[in-house]
Amino acid sequence: MAIEAMKIMNIRFSRNNLIDILIRIDELKDFYPILSEKIANDVKNVHQMKISHQYQDIMAHIHNIIHNLDYQIETSLIPDHHMNTLEVNAYLDKLDIRIEEIHKIRQNIIDDKKENEEVIEFLNKFVSKDINVEALMDCQYVTVRFGYLDNSRMDNLQYYLEKPFIFDTVLKGAKVTWCYYAVTNGMRGEIDNLFKALDFHEVSIPHIVHGTNTDALRELNEEVQAMDDYIFHMDQKLNILKEEEKQTLTKYYSTSSFLNHLEEMKKYVTDYQSVLSISGYIKEKRYKDIEKHFLGIEDVEFSILPPEIVKDFKEVPVFTDNPPYISCFEGISRPSYSNQRDLTVYYMLLYLIVFMFGFGDFALAALLLIYGIASKRLLIKELGLAALLGGLLYGTCGYFYSLYYAVDMPLFFRLAGGVIILVLGHFVLKLIQGKE
Repeated sequence: MAIEAMKIMNIRFSRNNLIDILIRIDELKDFYPILSEKIANDVKNVHQMKISHQYQDIMAHIHNIIHNLDYQIETSLIPDHHMNTLEVNAYLDKLDIRIEEIHKIRQNIIDDKKENEEVIEFLNKFVSKDINVEALMDCQYVTVRFGYLDNSRMDNLQYYLEKPFIFDTVLKGAKVTWCYYAVTNGMRGEIDNLFKALDFHEVSIPHIVHGTNTDALRELNEEVQAMDDYIFHMDQKLNILKEEEKQTLTKYYSTSSFLNHLEEMKKYVTDYQSVLSISGYIKEKRYKDIEKHFLGIEDVEFSILPPEIVKDFKEVPVFTDNPPYISCFEGISRPSYSNQRDLTVYYMLLYLIVFMFGFGDFALAALLLIYGIASKRLLIKELGLAALLGGLLYGTCGYFYSLYYAVDMPLFFRLAGGVIILVLGHFVLKLIQGKE
């Protein structure tokens, strides 16, 4: 089978038409652009066009915003072909501020709620003690600290009991002991440092605590409920904001993603200062069709460049006229544009013969066919069919089990012969490819 002839098509156009040209090229499925550096290398006043990362920055900004709004971006909207980046960045900055304000208020309420819940937990311990916490807090000459100590620190406390403070245990739990201590204002600094060294965790009692413990607990629970309501209100504000801005964000993301893709295509654009140029491989017979694809754009010139300007044949896309049952073996044959002939059909025959006469077996055939059907890989299915024919020929399943009397060939010679033929066949075909 032959390899299709390829040509290098050069497109020259004015700088004003850059976006339109890139869009048209992106629409083509059989135009394979060549990196500008391979054409503009070491040529005076000719260079690869510079690539901007402004659209990447916008995409990253939008990603951060949708993360804060907690939803998945959609890319289904048709993108615009132009974008005012200053306007978009200003919009995103303002939206960031609005989201941050809501999150900040919400987080402050959550933090206050946690503190109140900690106080509620502490006051619940005082119910059995019948202590008026408000009265202790309002002492004029004495400071009272409420909190808890880790049980492992309680033993260390006995060394300081001669110090001028009053200590009382409220409730001992599995890990911590809820307690409080009282000290005169004059000794407060020393005793506070002492308990700080013991890792005393203070529970700050809010000023809304009034009256008995029961009254204080009721007030705190009411405030916690109000905080839950306000947190829900903030969540609703975020949801409303998300719904209001989702369409705009999606449009900006689709457009910036599209324009960023076009921006990356500039690596194929050669800048001649006065004009721009893109070169790419095309099938020889497609030249006229591709030329028509650019109708409607002014100041566009087309020409065929000599293939010698790019000396690395490995970069030339390779196309053959093989039918599917042969082309699936091209991953093994690896046809190259530097060769005049495509040897894929011979690789196919080599593998089918080896899998039938060398590796043929019902169990191997079943595994290959199941995997080939599941993965939709034609090559694996063809090898499975070859192994199935071999299984019918030899009548073996799992190589060591004979299902019926058939061709009798020692297993070692079959498998070893198959490996040897496969290796030698590869060597000969590669040798032929190298000579061509």
